[in-house]
Amino acid sequence: MSLTPFGKWFYDEQDAYNQVEFAEEIGITTDTLRTALTRNGWIPSQNVMKKIMDGVKQIDPSKRASHFWDY
Repeated sequence: MSLTPFGKWFYDEQDAYNQVEFAEEIGITTDTLRTALTRNGWIPSQNVMKKIMDGVKQIDPSKRASHFWDY
């Protein structure tokens, strides 16, 4: 399985969350989260990116969207 930069980060932090818990907490579907984790070149909508980054910043406040996506 090929992981995106976000996917690599997520699985390094796997002790903090599993996919279902993280998706539920931030308010996106598990399918959308899986896409963000595995589909290189995919850029989430602004709304989805904000939700993902709000969840990421709860774990690592230093992270920015630009660490994961080229947009």
